[in-house]
Formats: sequence, C-alpha cells, structure tokens
Amino acid sequence: MAEAASLFSLSAAAVVEDVLREHGCRLSDRDLASRRTGEAAARRNEAAGWLRRTVGAVAGRDLPEEPSEEEFRLGLRNGQILCSALNRVHPGAVQKVVTADSVDGAALSAFQYFENVRNFLVAAQEIGLPCFEASDLEQGGKNARVVNCVLALKSYGDWKQCGGTGLWKYGGNLKPSASGKSLVRKNSEPFRRCQSMNEGEAPYEDAGFNGDAHLDCGDMSRSRPLKMLVSAVLSDKRPDEVPQLLESMLGKLVDEFENRLKSQNELVKAALKNGTDSTKCFSKSKVLVEATPNFSERKMDTSEIYSKHKQTKKEASGKVALKQHSILQQQSKHLEDLKANLQTTRAGMEFIQMKYSEDLNILGRHLFSLAHAASGYHKVLEENRKLYNQVQDLKGSIRVYCRIRPFLPGQVSSSTVGCIDDGNITIITPKSGKDGRKSFSFNKVFGPSSTQDEVFLDTQPLIRSVLDGYNVCIFAYGQTGSGKTFTMSGPKNMTEQTQGVNYRALGDLFNLAEKRKGTFVYDIAVQMIEIYNEQVRDLLISDGLNKRLEIRNNSQNGINVPDASLVRVASTMDVMELMNIGHRNRTVGATALNDRSSRSHSCLTVHVQGKDLTSGNIIRGCMHLVDLAGSERVDKSEVTGERLKEAQHINKSLSALGDVIASLAQKNAHVPYRNSKLTQLLQDSLGGQAKTLMFVHISPESDAVGETISTLKFAERVSTVELGAARLNKESGEVKELKEQVFSTQNSITNERFRIGAKHYSPL
Repeated sequence: MAEAASLFSLSAAAVVEDVLREHGCRLSDRDLASRRTGEAAARRNEAAGWLRRTVGAVAGRDLPEEPSEEEFRLGLRNGQILCSALNRVHPGAVQKVVTADSVDGAALSAFQYFENVRNFLVAAQEIGLPCFEASDLEQGGKNARVVNCVLALKSYGDWKQCGGTGLWKYGGNLKPSASGKSLVRKNSEPFRRCQSMNEGEAPYEDAGFNGDAHLDCGDMSRSRPLKMLVSAVLSDKRPDEVPQLLESMLGKLVDEFENRLKSQNELVKAALKNGTDSTKCFSKSKVLVEATPNFSERKMDTSEIYSKHKQTKKEASGKVALKQHSILQQQSKHLEDLKANLQTTRAGMEFIQMKYSEDLNILGRHLFSLAHAASGYHKVLEENRKLYNQVQDLKGSIRVYCRIRPFLPGQVSSSTVGCIDDGNITIITPKSGKDGRKSFSFNKVFGPSSTQDEVFLDTQPLIRSVLDGYNVCIFAYGQTGSGKTFTMSGPKNMTEQTQGVNYRALGDLFNLAEKRKGTFVYDIAVQMIEIYNEQVRDLLISDGLNKRLEIRNNSQNGINVPDASLVRVASTMDVMELMNIGHRNRTVGATALNDRSSRSHSCLTVHVQGKDLTSGNIIRGCMHLVDLAGSERVDKSEVTGERLKEAQHINKSLSALGDVIASLAQKNAHVPYRNSKLTQLLQDSLGGQAKTLMFVHISPESDAVGETISTLKFAERVSTVELGAARLNKESGEVKELKEQVFSTQNSITNERFRIGAKHYSPL
C-alpha cells in the first residue's frame, strides 16, 4: 500500500517545480523570441493590409498580403506608397511626390526617393506621428519603427473618419490578436524523471539554478520554497518580458497537469485490474487524497507569501502614511508660524503706518506753521519795503542800485568783489602787499549772474508811477566798459531775454495803460536826444541835419527840449523802431578800454498824458532814461585827437554832475545846474520834482579797482541826497477850465490893446 501510495502520489508543487526546471530557462530564449517574431509579423501584416486597402498598387507595385521584412522594406523604399497614403488620410500633406517611370522604380535615383521619404517624414512630424529614420528603409534598418509609423497613420485616419473630435494621440504599440493558442510542449518527461528519482536513479543537473542542485522530487517543498524557484526564473528578466513569460509558463503548467493526470489515471486502472486485495481497495480518491497535502501545503505557502506581501505592503503604506502625516504636521506647524509672522508683520506695518501718519500730520502742522510764518515774514518784509520806499519818496532820496559786470571772454577771472549781501558789497583793495577791504551800502546790489529781468523787476514800481502823474529819472553811471548801455538798452544782437530797461519800461507802460483803458486814456510820446561835446542833438531825425537844440526848464507841459522830435507811439514795436534809429545816430567809438564806447550822453524821454474818464482830471508824467557816457582815464583809454576832445567833455560834464550831487548832499542854497548841458537836462529830476534812481556799474577786474572805488564813493554820496517828495502833476477839470478862460481873456486883452494902439497911431 505504501508502495502504491508512493507510486501514485501526485504533487502540484512537484509539477510546478518540474515545469520551472524544464522550461524556466528556455522561455526567454525560445518562446519569447518566437512570440516577438509573431507579434512583429502580425503588426507588419496589419500595416501592409491597410496600405493595400488605402492606396492599392502604386507605380505598378503592390505590397504582398503577408510581406517579409525585406519585402516590406523594398515596397516602401522609394516613399511613393507612404506619401500617397498620407495624402489620402490628410490631403495636401505632401505637396510634391516624385514618381517612377517604370515598374521597378529604376528611374528614381537615391536622391529622388530620399526626397519622397524626407517629405513624408516632415509632414508626419507636423501631424504628430511617431517617425522613423530614412536609414530604417535600408538594409539592416529598424523595420519595427516603420511599421509603428504606418499603424499610427492608420489610427490617425480612423480618428479623422470618426469626425476628428477632441485631441488625437497615438496609443503606442498594440499587441495583435492571437491567431491561435500558443504551442506548448506536451510530454511527461518531468513526471517520469520524478518517478525514476523515487526509484533511486541519480539526480540530474538543472541549468536554471546557480551551482549543482541535487534535489529530490518528494522533498522539494521542504528543501526550497517555491517562491525561490519563481524568483530565480524571473531574476534576470526585463519587466516587459515577465507577463509573456508567466503566460507561457502557466500554459505549460496546465498541459503538464493534464498529461500527468492522464498517465496516473492509466496507472490506477492497471493497478486496480491486476493488483492484490490490498491494492484493490486502492481508489482514485485515495490517490487524490495523497496529492492533497502537498498541494495544500503549497497553497498555504502561496497564501503565506500573499499574506506576507499584503502585510509588508500594509506596513509600507502605514509608514508612508505616518511619514506623510509627520510632513503634514510639520507643514501645518510651519503654516501656523507663517500665519503668526504674518499677523505680527501686519500689526507692525499697521503700527508703522499709524506712526507714519501721525508723524506726517505733525510734520504737516509744523510745515504749515513754518509756511504761515514765512508768509508772514514775506508780508512784513514787503510792508517794510513799501514803507521804506514811502519814506524814501517822502525824503526824496535817490535810489542807488549797484550792478557788477561779469568777466568778458578771455579775461582772467581775478575779481576785486569780495562779498555781496543784498544791499552791501565788499571790494578787495591791495594795500601795502596786503588785501584790504572796503564795504559800501546801497538799496540793491546785483551780482554778475543777475539777469535783465531781475534788474527790471526792482525798478518796475518806480517806472509805473509815471502813469500816476510823477516824473521819473533813471540814469546809468560808471566807468567806460562797465555795462551801462547793456543795462539801459541791451546788447547789439538783442533778444527778448536780453532787452534793457528802456524796452522793458515802455512795454510795461503799454501793458498797464491797456489794463486801465476803462478808467484812463493815455497818450504816450517819445523823444531821444544826446549831449555830444556839450551840444544837444536830436537822435530821431532822418534828414541828417544836426541843428543845435535849447533846453528850457520849468515848462508847463514838461517838455524841456521843445525843438526835439516828439513822436507818438502806440505799441512796443513803434518804440523799438524809434530806438533803433536813435542807436544808429548815436556817436560811438573804439578805445583801448571799449570797442563800442559811447562818446555822448543819451537820454530817452517818455512823455505821458492821461485823462481820468470819471472825473476828467488830467495827469502828466515824464520819464528820463539816461545812459551816461563812461568816465575814463586818458592814459588808460589811449585816446587822441577827436576822441580826446570827446573824453574831456565827458569828464567835464560828469564832474559837473558830481558838483551838483555834492551841493545837494550839503543842502547848499545854490546848486550849479547850468555848469553843463547834462546837469541842466537833469535839473527837474534832481531838483526834487521827480523820483530818481541811479544804476552804478563797476568792472570786476583788479586793474580797475581804482575807478571802482571812485565810482562806488560817488554812488554812496548820491544815496545820501534828499530831494524832497516828488510833485504830482495833476490838474482838475475846473482848474483847467479856469486856465483856459484866463488864457482866452489874456488873448482878448492883448488883441484889444493891439487894436487900440493901432487906432491911436493911425494918420488923420
């Protein structure tokens, strides 16, 4: 009985082990290669069939139904079939297809069919198909990539036929459907080998294991676990080979079980027919029961492996979950810290903003108080200036403005001016090898960088008083070349920015008269004369005749030179034209100190007569704008002949002006106005009937420091003169009527006397 049991015991584990020993090592070499070859052939046949259905015969050439790799390569080598198929699926994809003239395609050169293949590959790549290399169509190329590209084109064509909705994407290599069940070797050799081993035959050597393995079929399960056999078989296989290998092994295992069961059934039948009584009671169920423990044991091993794998997976999942939980907790903690930092930062920013707002408000209030104080200071300063000017007007003081000429191009910038502070100026004077300093005070001091506009703004209120009925006199004094003509008239090439006081004063008068035209009507006239060698000449004549003019002071209409041309002007352009005429007629000459030295005193006189439209009052104003010729030292100016005579007359008239200023400063009873034509012309202005301003000009050069000191001393003496309040030239309408009546009565009396006298002396 034991012998029978030993003979007919069937172990499932032994069958599995035998199959693994027999076929485990050969599957990867034989079955896998066979399977791959079959799959490649099936894919190639599928691609060839689709090309036959799509394009048919091209150039008399057609692909076989089941082509070999060589036939498939040669059929597609010239690229015509590929280009035709692509144009059928995607019309116009390949614009140019080079065709063959003969059936065998001999007319195509290698370059021509390469052009077809290249055009196909470019179009396929634009569509998104998996491409191949042109060398794959040559001998030894990778035929599988060509097949894969054709099948992708087939998939793209099917997608377009279905409407082409969505995004097309090729799924990759698809396994062809199996045409039949894989052939599995059917034999009972492992079973017979197991039986022979049980009977005492020598063990065999298995090539599927490392080293010599002397294994007995009966105790295989006890000597080595089944999983080690499976691991040994699959250890050197790639991941993509494992499914195919397992599929093949399972098929062989099923066949082996069938063969062994069939053989064992035959043995059982023979034993039951010819055996003893003890063997007759042996049944098929007994055999199956004998096989059950080993199978159950193997099944338990498999279950144990599965449970262990499941447990390991569960533990790994638990570890991963624990790690993720830990990471999540850390991230949550970091997030809380970030939130806390954000709250702290936000609170800090709010505090900073609040503090900034408070500081800004405090600064704003402080700035407002400073601005208010500054505004008050400027108001007080302006009021002080107005009061000072009023005091000056009441005193009749002559305002003195000092202007420093900038260095001319090419001059050495060694200035004698030490300091300028509003109305004070300090001059550096070399004295016994040391620098001495002398300070002078005036109403205003303009530095070398002062502009014409800045100079005029300080004189503007004085000039505007002409329209209110006051006489005004502005004259420029200084040595030759110190910038007097530049201040009064401007440079030779004049611009709007470089216009002098004369142009700006008249322009301002016209603007102010235009603003007052609703209440006053003004009549403005201009005279322009020069005093050349103690002769008064009219600069506005155009006939070239220089007749001598007389100066008449204290005239009722305010015109001291009645014989000079009096031209009415209505705009600034009229004034500019007249002044250009006057400048052309004025006498100038070149000296060693100045190439455009004025050789005469010029005077631009503006006569203004206005009528108040409300009261009818008449006001008269007169403004003298005098550009004095520069005082000069004959030894420095190097003048001779006529220029020497001119210099002597200039210095004499300026000396007479100094005598008049000295007499006025000392308040002498007699003032020598008639010593020169210049002082006689300025008598009305210097005699207390006008508001007077003098521009004193100095040069900054160190070699002119003597003339600079002398000029500043003269200007300082002028500033001490008090002329008394200026007189307002205003007549009411009644006074005017009375004067007209008196004038008419005087004319009537004169006429009557003339008539009576004529009658008395008439002959009888």
